[in-house]
Amino acid sequence: MPARLKIYKRDPNGLKRGPGVYYRRAKTYKGKPFSGGYFSKYSLIRDKKRISKGYNTDKVGLPKNSVILHTSDGRLKR
Repeated sequence: MPARLKIYKRDPNGLKRGPGVYYRRAKTYKGKPFSGGYFSKYSLIRDKKRISKGYNTDKVGLPKNSVILHTSDGRLKR
């Protein structure tokens, strides 16, 4: 999610989307500047349909035969 969710009684951008939960996306939309930023309407139904892909451990910063995370930017020798 790009920003915190906030409940509005009406569309903060005046695009006739009605009341609901919105989050701020950008300062402009299709070349039009919006005061306070452009807001997108959040949908719980749409969010539930999205499949989580999890995360992978990056090889950078790991010892050769271990999955112990380190704070360096390369493989560490023991």
